[in-house]
Amino acid sequence: MEREMNILLWSIFGIGVLTVAVIPSAWGMLGHTTAAGSVENANMAQVLWGQSTPVSETVSQMANDSGVAIIPGATAPHIESVAWNTSVWGPELTLTGYGFGNTPQNQNGTLTIGDQSRGWVAGNAASYGVQPTIQTWRNDKIVVTGFAGYGQSDASNWNDGLGSWVFAPGDNLAVQVENPQTGVAGTDNVTYPENAPMPSLRVNAIAKNLTGGTVTDISGDVTFGGQSLSNQVVNVSVTGGTLQGTAYQNNTSEYVVQTDANGDFSVPYTVPNQPGTYQVSVMVDSVSSSVSVTVWAPKIELQENTSTPEIGQSDLVSGQLTSNGTPLVNEVITFSTTGGTISPTTVTTDANGRFQATYTAPNTSGTYTITAQGAGTSAQSSITVTEPPLSKGPVMNNMPSQWSGNWASHMYLTNLPSGAQILATNGSQPTAAYFRYGNGQVFVDTQTVEYYYNSAAWATTEWNNTINDFLSPSHKPVLLLNDGASWGSNQQAVSAIERAVQNVTQNSLSSPSIPNINQYGTIVIDAVQDSYFAQNLEQVIPQLDTWIQHGGTLIFDSTDQANSGVGWNIGPDGISNVWDLQAENYLAGNIR
Repeated sequence: MEREMNILLWSIFGIGVLTVAVIPSAWGMLGHTTAAGSVENANMAQVLWGQSTPVSETVSQMANDSGVAIIPGATAPHIESVAWNTSVWGPELTLTGYGFGNTPQNQNGTLTIGDQSRGWVAGNAASYGVQPTIQTWRNDKIVVTGFAGYGQSDASNWNDGLGSWVFAPGDNLAVQVENPQTGVAGTDNVTYPENAPMPSLRVNAIAKNLTGGTVTDISGDVTFGGQSLSNQVVNVSVTGGTLQGTAYQNNTSEYVVQTDANGDFSVPYTVPNQPGTYQVSVMVDSVSSSVSVTVWAPKIELQENTSTPEIGQSDLVSGQLTSNGTPLVNEVITFSTTGGTISPTTVTTDANGRFQATYTAPNTSGTYTITAQGAGTSAQSSITVTEPPLSKGPVMNNMPSQWSGNWASHMYLTNLPSGAQILATNGSQPTAAYFRYGNGQVFVDTQTVEYYYNSAAWATTEWNNTINDFLSPSHKPVLLLNDGASWGSNQQAVSAIERAVQNVTQNSLSSPSIPNINQYGTIVIDAVQDSYFAQNLEQVIPQLDTWIQHGGTLIFDSTDQANSGVGWNIGPDGISNVWDLQAENYLAGNIR
């Protein structure tokens, strides 16, 4: 009896050990296998008929129990949810489900995300341009913390991502997970969040109007959340002109440039020669912007009221700036000339594209060029400045243009300053001239001697004109300078002046300076026979120079005896051939 009792007790003990040690483990394996089979059956039903009975949370947990060895072929990956974090660039995502297997030993494409809307795929293999950064891979969860190469593109194939490897809001995505241990894959189709933020693209303004063939830059910057995005591919296309850089092999209208470390980009652009408006389109990371460029063909039409002004004459020069017949408004036009002056030198076109300025001819005859430049173009016009008729000008009223007489036929002016207006000649050489100097003026005359000694009618008229044109209008005192020997036979001329002008002072030029010169408005110099007159005149020239520039009027009516008073040499006609114009010519040549 005792023996049977011992056998019974040992049997009960063995059954207890078996129950405690073996049956739970077997039951767990059976439960995991059963749960995995249930999940696999559900997946199969989903594949075959597009529907399946939901698997309970308990069964899912048992099937995902990584403490139990994964039996090959026991379960296919099933993605239950995809959660996105789009607040960073590129986005983060978390996959939850079951059957994902354990962490892959190498980057073999076990996770791919295909953008079916834009035609590109990201995957964890070197063959993919964009690779997900996998932080966690568990049987029930995969965590991706970003993408390497996100925002790049395939320069050989524009259709691969439509110019940019990024996910855009609303894109259809196919997420595929391949179990690294079984090689079995599962796929889930999801939509990239409609409210996902995208980068900001700013394209810098391009010059409003450009001339054909001008090279400019298309530039801008790319940011995300206020931070610069580097290494992003920017696509640029234009409807006309030439872009520098790299074009897609299968879409040569699109050019590629990348943002730098500051998110900036720039590509040189040569505008077309044909006038018109062209569009510049810029796209980065599926975000687009466009600007327009106007190419014009500016043309300046320049004209002046007269193409043959007289020396010193002022006249309007005007023109119009257009492009293909359309007036160009508020454009700056700059004038220049090879002779004379233009005022103002810079003008602005009005509502009709027109502009004008005043041209003053130089005091020297000749052909000069007026140039108007603006809006990338220019125009020129030739103008011929002429001498006025000899009968025009100061003191020439009722005067002949040719003076003749015993002395007039042999005396003439040389070394006149540039721009001097010739008033009369002796047939071939100038005998009277007028020119402006600073704010003042100079009248040089050789012929008073004919008035004094021959009583020539034209000489009397000329002297009276000199008084009327220069002396009577003077608002300041008039100074009469002689050669130190009084006016001698010239007193007749002095008397004429004294009758016409109230405030007249006579003085000699026997010293090399003129006292209180600034009190005089007009100075008349008349001298003969003084051999030292030229020396004093030379000394007083700087004083006269300043005085004339400040508004003084100089009447120089004098001859000088060049032989220093040694004697008179009688020429063939009985007239002294040494009675010359040394003083006048010296003065005219030194006052500029």
